[in-house]
Amino acid sequence: MDYLAHGSYSKYCGPKILEKSVYSLIGIVEGITADKKLQPGELSLLNSWLDFHRPHAASHPFNEVLPLLEDILADGVFDQSEKEDLLWLGSKILKGDMLNNVKNEIQVLHGILQGVIADGEVNEQEIIHLQNWMDEKDHLRRIWPFDEIESLIVSVLSDG
Repeated sequence: MDYLAHGSYSKYCGPKILEKSVYSLIGIVEGITADKKLQPGELSLLNSWLDFHRPHAASHPFNEVLPLLEDILADGVFDQSEKEDLLWLGSKILKGDMLNNVKNEIQVLHGILQGVIADGEVNEQEIIHLQNWMDEKDHLRRIWPFDEIESLIVSVLSDG
């Protein structure tokens, strides 16, 4: 679906849709790399993101993101330097203002959650990574779904 060519409104919302896609990818990358192991379901999530955005391969920012992501996925390994390269590119695309407001941070959180659950399992490393990310985002308290997720994390970690 070419959401950038849908109706006359696209010139108004197209840039925000692109921005949301990049924030979501940043979150997905954080989520799938939380346990330092790339599982088939996580690769599938990245490939789905790639396939969804492939129709826009000639448009910025996808003309930069897609080739990098394709290179990363080519060997089935997502190492720390590749993660850093992708996050750096995301920061560059978003003009260095990675998380300038609550909406963007919640988009990243949704991406992290997608990445964490992509393989169908949630392990302790992923929970702790998510908890650490959330601890750094204390200003998101009282904003849905932050508090609900935090409550679940506390419950899971207290159960051992």
